[in-house]
Amino acid sequence: SRNTGKILQRALNIHGAGLTVDGIVGPRTRQELQDQLASTGEAVFLIALQEKRQAFYRSCKQFSVFGKGWLNRCDDAFSVAQELV
Repeated sequence: SRNTGKILQRALNIHGAGLTVDGIVGPRTRQELQDQLASTGEAVFLIALQEKRQAFYRSCKQFSVFGKGWLNRCDDAFSVAQELV
């Protein structure tokens, strides 16, 4: 989804990618992802991605109703991703 692309771009921008956050995962976003994974490692990038994903959920109007579940799923996904790296 476009929101997923925006979360990815924001996470890449933490380390200076300078991407336009438009949600379109094109060649530049893909190249920045490869570059950052090569330079910082997967673990560091996963932390940034989780932080941006949590911030996105907290900014949603429905957070008071669904937020606990969203954050739990975010934590679960982060745990699985950490096991893979």
